[in-house]
Amino acid sequence: RGVKSLALRPRPSAPLASNAPLLRGLLAPSALRFRAFSMIVHESPHPEVEIPKKTIWEIVEEQASVNGDKTAFICGLTHDRITFGELYESARRLAVALAQDGVGKGDVHVTRDDECGVHGTDALTTSLLRLFFSELSKRDFDSFNFEKIDPELNVMLPFSSGTTGIPKGVALSARNMLSNALQVDQVEDLAGYSLGLLPFFHIYGMMLLHLSLYQGAAKVILPRFDPETFLNALSVYKIRAAHIAPPVALFLAHHPLVEKYDLSATEFLVSGGAPMGKEVEALVKDRLKVTVKQAYGMTEASPAVNYAEDGYPDLYVIDYVERVQGSVGRLLPNTQLRVKCTSTDVDLPVGEHGELLYKGPQVMIGYSNNVDANKNVFTEDRFLRTGDIGYIDEDGFVFVVDRVKELIKYKGHQVAPAELEDVLNNHPQISDACCVRGQDAFGQEIPKAYVVLKDPTNAAKLTKEDVMDFVASKVAPFKKVREVEFIGAIPKSATGKILRRELQVHENKNHTK
Repeated sequence: RGVKSLALRPRPSAPLASNAPLLRGLLAPSALRFRAFSMIVHESPHPEVEIPKKTIWEIVEEQASVNGDKTAFICGLTHDRITFGELYESARRLAVALAQDGVGKGDVHVTRDDECGVHGTDALTTSLLRLFFSELSKRDFDSFNFEKIDPELNVMLPFSSGTTGIPKGVALSARNMLSNALQVDQVEDLAGYSLGLLPFFHIYGMMLLHLSLYQGAAKVILPRFDPETFLNALSVYKIRAAHIAPPVALFLAHHPLVEKYDLSATEFLVSGGAPMGKEVEALVKDRLKVTVKQAYGMTEASPAVNYAEDGYPDLYVIDYVERVQGSVGRLLPNTQLRVKCTSTDVDLPVGEHGELLYKGPQVMIGYSNNVDANKNVFTEDRFLRTGDIGYIDEDGFVFVVDRVKELIKYKGHQVAPAELEDVLNNHPQISDACCVRGQDAFGQEIPKAYVVLKDPTNAAKLTKEDVMDFVASKVAPFKKVREVEFIGAIPKSATGKILRRELQVHENKNHTK
């Protein structure tokens, strides 16, 4: 079928001979303790991908040679363009300038907000950018010796999102990043124009940057999400593929402005950065008549480990489309998965919920200067602990349920906030929601929902009881929302990930007064 699972178990020892009392004494439980184990490794359904010993620099160099006059990036605001040839020359000049200013291997440079014009994130060819490179062009580039670097070296240091704790520097190698681009290349074709809405300083945007460079595909980029600018870019450039975050999916599912634009050229949307429930996925799919795909990963995995595909010709399952709604796809090539029980740390088989652990060439070198964190996040055989709860089905589709630390414990039952949020976001009068751990009058943990209404005036007079009754009609009794609070907005990161920790801190303060 779609998934191969390898169960590795210790070979049973031969029975001891009856005339070996000495051996029996030496091997008695009191003398030696054996640790029984059972490792269940779920393999990718895709063929292995050969990862060349290259860096993204060499890929850009090759594209400049083959596709020098082809458009690489278009600014969705100014409509300025830059070709692969121009991109290579600009990158080359910048590298020389940095080297001549004393920046060398092993140095770390942190970009400031006021340098965005130099790096072209606000527009590709602003006057500042032209001035910057005109100054660089006066330097002697021809005599500069470009040394090749070891692809295994740390070249990027993005920080984990900090949605569940203190952000940590994630050491990624050139091989990590290129590996992930090649892995995703097996399941996604960016032919035509794709839209880059996510910031390139974020790992998701960073991977898509590598992917478009590797495929030689043109990407329209926007510095931020603005409803009309976003929809206009989709329409004007006839965007075939757009990579978005769940809040944008909610916008596409509900906002009336969407009806004013021709989005018929868009074939698929890929959502990542945070979980998107199957209800929202279905709403977007039905409204826009597009394929909606999800991907899953984390900064520590460069980031993708699972990625939904356009189709599944290897699966002969009639109802697979309905069955896999809400899934983050199957394992990418060269990627392995283990699902571990959160209480016993035992590996779990297909269909059982547990913590997701991954291994592959895209997994980070480690956290920078943080020995303790590395010990906690890696197993002895370097499987990466994600802190996310999920399961894999018999066809290899992975479903992410929630984060280990964010699960709500109600009377011994585990309740996933994301599941409740998916239900709430499907209410016709609710635009957004976040669920956290609340407390009842006896100090017991309960599911609490923070809700944002589509109509701030609440003309329909939706009550908290109405909201709780709506959820109760959709979920098991122990999962019911027991408290509701209406607020103006849900706090989110730059990529649309719910900053649940902020609301949890706010909620905790309410119970310490």
